[in-house]
Amino acid sequence: MTDIILKKDIEQLKTDVISLKIKVMRMEDLLKSFPDPNDYFSDELEDDQLLMKAAKVASKYDKLSSSLLQRQLSISFARAQRLMSALYKEGLIEDQIGSQPREVCLDKVREYLKKHQDTGKEFNPNQVDEYFFKVLKFIKDKETIAKTKISEHFKIGYARTARLVNELEEAGLLFAPGTGEEYEVNLKKIRKLIKK
Repeated sequence: MTDIILKKDIEQLKTDVISLKIKVMRMEDLLKSFPDPNDYFSDELEDDQLLMKAAKVASKYDKLSSSLLQRQLSISFARAQRLMSALYKEGLIEDQIGSQPREVCLDKVREYLKKHQDTGKEFNPNQVDEYFFKVLKFIKDKETIAKTKISEHFKIGYARTARLVNELEEAGLLFAPGTGEEYEVNLKKIRKLIKK
């Protein structure tokens, strides 16, 4: 009788071992399907595509912190800290004093955005709002413009105006406001685009 129980236990153990081996093989296959984490980390933050987005966020505030970048860009806190270091190296924010948010050098941020604006995605005039070129003609002689002026002039809602302004920013035709509501207009680029 003990031999029969022992044989059943041995058979059960063999079945369990085979089952565990299959599970281990499946787990190994699953782990192989994950991308290499090293693909997500760049040693050169200058090439980090988030740096431009971080500079755009910085242009909207007088002070900037890692947690603000984290929330605005939906990134990890560690990545936000690396971006803060890169912004500091570029001279766009002041040195850290304790745990206080860092002062933003708005003039330097605007210069940086102007200098690097064309490195973003390619402008496609066929993929813009129908008011895009109407707004261009409206602002072509203005140095600055506020969202409310566009909204009132064209009698369109705030959400649509915000999308239009975002398209204009991405095309390098407007630069984010500093402390006020007015966006700086890239007159040279607008006039060149309207001539085409």
